[in-house]
Amino acid sequence: MTVAQQAFEPKAGPNGARQWGMPSALDKVLLRRGEDDDRERAVYPVVPFAWRDWQHGVVGYLMTYADSMESVNSGTSRAIRRRAISFLACLTSARVRTCECGYHRPGSGIPDGQGAPCQSRSCPRCARRRAAKASIWLERAVDHVESTKDEAEGYRWRHITMTVPYDPRDPAEVTPTALRERVRILRKAWRAIWTPARSARERATWPGLGGPDRAAFFSIELAGTGNVHAHVLYWGPFVSKKSIETVASRATGGRSGFMDIRECQGKNGAKEVAKYSVKSPGGRAERWLSGVSRETIHPALAASWEIATFGAQLVSRYGLFRALPDPEDEEIEDERIADDEVVCPVCGSSHWHDELVALGSWIRYCHANGFTAFHKME
Repeated sequence: MTVAQQAFEPKAGPNGARQWGMPSALDKVLLRRGEDDDRERAVYPVVPFAWRDWQHGVVGYLMTYADSMESVNSGTSRAIRRRAISFLACLTSARVRTCECGYHRPGSGIPDGQGAPCQSRSCPRCARRRAAKASIWLERAVDHVESTKDEAEGYRWRHITMTVPYDPRDPAEVTPTALRERVRILRKAWRAIWTPARSARERATWPGLGGPDRAAFFSIELAGTGNVHAHVLYWGPFVSKKSIETVASRATGGRSGFMDIRECQGKNGAKEVAKYSVKSPGGRAERWLSGVSRETIHPALAASWEIATFGAQLVSRYGLFRALPDPEDEEIEDERIADDEVVCPVCGSSHWHDELVALGSWIRYCHANGFTAFHKME
């Protein structure tokens, strides 16, 4: 039996029934496109899944892990189980602007569900909220730095990408422990890059990227078959890539991996990088949520990432960025709700209220009429 097939082996319940098992469609997908696929020999390949199948797959793996943790750490086990159950209920409907005559305005949806947001890293609803808040904050942060910056020679916006090497074919490299270790390496490497060397002699060769007149936004994410990497939007003077790589390698025992440093094209370029660093689920995600299959991260890997980063801080701010406050939750939806001048095409009224509708049918209705389903889901 292959590694991929073993991962999908269902856990037997008390009466022999499948318990928190994967849907049979997923079993067939993996057997057809598993580790023997010529295009992708990773332990957890990127394969097509429908949204509900994928969601139940993530929950199945989380529950299995929680069961295995029960005797070791019952508190963590209960917390993971609660997160999994919340994830199932978090995205089941859309909150849309509705006229008093019953007309639903296309494109006005906000992802919604039962209860408070689950905060899962796998949840499109929660990912969208995090991305929207971070995007608003970053745009303001870039404007703030641009309005207060000194005309210091060489200060520019730069996009730094940091990637820790790994072997996607090695099962030991995609466990929660291994993913957590790569997160630790990235954070340690960036702290060494930002912080000046301790001794005066070392500071002569490495002054650090940090300083009171500089800024950085640091975020870690998972992609593909287990690629843990970090994006940094940095404002400051030029420092050679070789120097940065040397400092990071020394701080992590040679495990800091690869660096890519690119200068942003002014203020607008910095804002584009900011959006990329906190990217939100987009139009393809809408089609996915409506039931269309798409290639996505393996549910077992998504669950491992959830466990590896449970309670971890993956976003940090440095320098000039630290003092800026977060936007309020209401600011994400202000533009959608300020619609008193929008006239209903059916009855001519401009009185709108929120109403919950089924998620899949709402997306299909909007797409059939040439609209995106969710407000600012770019």
